Amino acid sequence: MVRRVGRSRGCRTCRRRKIKCDEKIPHCSQCLESALPCPGALVGNVFLDVTNDLAARYGVNQGGEFKATNICHIVFVNEQSAYVPQKHDQSSTSKRHRSPSPVNSPNSLCRPHLEQQFLRHFIYSLLSNPGGSMLKKWMVQLPDLIVRENLPTLKYAIHAASMVLCGSLVGDKAIQMEACRWYVAGLESQQKELLRLKKVVSDGAICATMLLAFYESIRSASSEAWMYHMCASSKLVELRGPEGCGTGLAHELFCALRLYMVYVSTAKRQPSFLASDLWLSTPFCEHPKSHFDRLLDIHTVIPIYLSQVDDIISRREHCGTFSAPLDLRSNLLKISSALQEWRTEYVKETDNHFVLSEDLSHSEAIEESISSTILDSSLYQDPFTAETIALYDSCCILVAQMFLAISPPALKAVYSNVIISHAASILLAVAFINHQNVWNNAVGPFRLRHPLNVVVTSTPCPQQREYARSVLDSWEKVWALEGVSIFAACPI
Repeated sequence: MVRRVGRSRGCRTCRRRKIKCDEKIPHCSQCLESALPCPGALVGNVFLDVTNDLAARYGVNQGGEFKATNICHIVFVNEQSAYVPQKHDQSSTSKRHRSPSPVNSPNSLCRPHLEQQFLRHFIYSLLSNPGGSMLKKWMVQLPDLIVRENLPTLKYAIHAASMVLCGSLVGDKAIQMEACRWYVAGLESQQKELLRLKKVVSDGAICATMLLAFYESIRSASSEAWMYHMCASSKLVELRGPEGCGTGLAHELFCALRLYMVYVSTAKRQPSFLASDLWLSTPFCEHPKSHFDRLLDIHTVIPIYLSQVDDIISRREHCGTFSAPLDLRSNLLKISSALQEWRTEYVKETDNHFVLSEDLSHSEAIEESISSTILDSSLYQDPFTAETIALYDSCCILVAQMFLAISPPALKAVYSNVIISHAASILLAVAFINHQNVWNNAVGPFRLRHPLNVVVTSTPCPQQREYARSVLDSWEKVWALEGVSIFAACPI
């Protein structure tokens, strides 16, 4: 027999079924095995269903209603609870990112089990995302890292990131406001720590900055705020040096940061220090590179030539005709050759196939990417395969875009068709991901936003551009990625 409702910590579904709940967070094993919605195990001394009363209790209205979903039903109601969000007037709810008053440490979440609850949900949500496990290994070490380094900034950043994720998924404005206060506390603490930064940069300092970037990627009024934090993380990594990023948690953080810096350097069209030969080799002396790592090697170098092409276009506008230097064409040919070599090895060693790319004609690419509605589940081996191929296609588009800018008009149609074909491959990967519907409790397919942004800013096909933009807009609404928007239009 299951315990009575007033005593059981089991989820509501298991109590209704009168079975024992293993009380795992955020979803119990019994509900997962039976494919039933699981609101999660209860926490606290008093268990009440007060979803309809929360708005009145906290004064949240005008679109701030609390939504009870099976994604993350973390609502702690206890008359003695320490989680008491500060009151705010109704006008403040209309401002998405109202700056709170300076604080040293928010007074909520004083109870360790509440902190652990949010952190467990945060780690579980991101690790349960399909694919890219090598990019998320560092998250498992967060609980130990808090104890080992005891950095206030790291603690505040973890609270801010974990609470903003949960608050965004369930539409809980009170949790989101509390996350904002933790975020401000993290910024203040980080400023103090940077002033007394020692020569040796700790793992916790890098991790805290990356978590602050995660907060900005979800709740921010600026599309570039998360980039500033990632650039700060990369600066800390640069201070540590490549020799200090070859093992353990430092290497895991480096691998994750490298991908985000590809996004940043491509969006800003500025090269990163990570593109140097030293940084491309030294951190991998003890860890062999995966296919994804080798693809990132190529993509990391591309922004070097994006900035050069931008300079050529600028000079051409001011001086009339201006020919591109031969070494630039030679380097672009080397990148194109490296991409083809990577593709051949990837297909051979992983038995994956590329559904669309330069194999399709101009008309076929447009038709397949825009109007295709039948998606076979065997199209890609898994979602991460689709993401990897989409990243490859984005590299090909950027290279073709640069060739298009420095080549004579007679070759314009050739490179335009190449861009359209690779854009079609990206859109098919996106359609496959949407069809799989695998992101149930996290922030959505973040790694596909970069290829979509490349399509929006590069393809000469208006249908593809509008379709990619519509997907980005829909993801912002569904996955609450308010701080990540499309890149600024490139000058090409």
